Amino acid sequence: MLEETVREWEKQLRKESRQEGRQEGLIEGMQRALLQMMSLRFGHLPQSVRRQVAQTTSVQRLEELTQRALGAKSLRDMGLGGSKRL
Repeated sequence: MLEETVREWEKQLRKESRQEGRQEGLIEGMQRALLQMMSLRFGHLPQSVRRQVAQTTSVQRLEELTQRALGAKSLRDMGLGGSKRL
């Protein structure tokens, strides 16, 4: 019985680890895509903006920024640049 419980725990931990890995991969992909889109629209991105995007780990926030990038005329219009946080 204890052995079965331990196996179930191990199974659950593996499942959770895979889910976390997929989530991290999704976030990294969204960050890369956002940076590429912003570079195409606005040219060279300051290191501070790149850092802000890299530190953004919310899928919802990355989606919001991606939508803003489609219509923004500048990084400032997106709320980026300077010391502003994402």
